[in-house]
Amino acid sequence: MGERIRNTRHELEIRTASSGLVRVLGIRLLSDRPGIVYSAFGVVGARAPLLLRAREELFAGELRLVEPPLVILGFGTNESGERGFDPALYTRQFQEVLARIRRATPRATVLVVAPPDRDAKDRGGSYRPLAARAVVADCQRHAAEAAGALYFDLGLAMGGLGSMKRWAEGLGGVAMPEGPLVQPDHVHFTPAGYARLSRFLIVDLFTRLNEARRSDGFRAFLASEEASAELRLAAKSPIEIPPESTIASASAARRGRVPNALEAGSVESGIRSFRDANGRIVLTNGALPTRRAELGKGKWQH
Repeated sequence: MGERIRNTRHELEIRTASSGLVRVLGIRLLSDRPGIVYSAFGVVGARAPLLLRAREELFAGELRLVEPPLVILGFGTNESGERGFDPALYTRQFQEVLARIRRATPRATVLVVAPPDRDAKDRGGSYRPLAARAVVADCQRHAAEAAGALYFDLGLAMGGLGSMKRWAEGLGGVAMPEGPLVQPDHVHFTPAGYARLSRFLIVDLFTRLNEARRSDGFRAFLASEEASAELRLAAKSPIEIPPESTIASASAARRGRVPNALEAGSVESGIRSFRDANGRIVLTNGALPTRRAELGKGKWQH
């Protein structure tokens, strides 16, 4: 709604027009403090071509509503296990996905993140590296280069083909202090493993940002009237990469459970949600009532 309200206790109530199924897809509550807003749009088991099945005007409208300065595409794990995978077709499909994003948000930077390494189980129950992952990553790299997008390969960052087995064994057979990095399927990671992957991406992204800030083009932009005083002040110091302990502690806090969308979007802001006795969804930054019905039960889904 874009309404500015005082920084005090508030409750946001959602009322439905009928008694049918209700699904809250997202809520954005922003403060005036500087920081990073991360919006995750994902479907379990999705492949990149799934985005082409959406009506482009709706897809573009969602992106324009958020106005992201950075769009990160992370696909490929599911494609690497796909029988009859067609690299040429997939490259064209991925190029069209990038083209749709560019048409919707022409000023956004696009980063393609190729999938991490993975294993496949053979008939004897042993794990072997899945070479098809590199084929998918190569398709994504060609599409990113053609579209002028940034590219980062998580599989190479892990150590290349066969690194999933080393991660599962504790990187050299040594038990990791933060716990196992890989789940038993040798495809998915534990919270500690995902934290380590995110560290690779953060270091690469922040390094690129600092390199871009030293470029002649960025310096010329700072000297122009378009650059704000806040940006000129911030550009005097390099972007500091957060310490690994920060990522590890955030991962450990969530270990053993997957936060729902409302929790994930409100870890820093202290926003909590509940469904009251009348079936209304309530968001609050105040104290929760003693007895409440949680979201996600009955006819209500979060």
